[in-house]
Amino acid sequence: MKEMRRYGSATFFLDGGVIHSVLPAHYSFGYTYHAMMIPPFKPRTMLMLGYGEGTVARLTRAVWGDCKIVGVDIEPPEKETEFLSDAIFTEQDAFEYITEASKRRERFDYVAVD
Repeated sequence: MKEMRRYGSATFFLDGGVIHSVLPAHYSFGYTYHAMMIPPFKPRTMLMLGYGEGTVARLTRAVWGDCKIVGVDIEPPEKETEFLSDAIFTEQDAFEYITEASKRRERFDYVAVD
């Protein structure tokens, strides 16, 4: 795995392909991997399967403002500050979460898979 850092962001490559990237909260995002995951409409509810460092959640809030965000990841964010204070986080496998959410008839306006 190769790591590239530039302007406060970090991108990790494996066999030439991007496997993960982190952008600082103040980054002007343009046409980046994370920017392409921002909903094209203002969602009331958003499910993030793979929360990581919270980049997509922060960018979504920067563009659309307040919406209910549920983050699911197999591991918690490394720092408590990386998770939005009013978001809901579940430390769980995404497939397990989807199965359980389906049984509860839980619905989301937008689902991001990262």
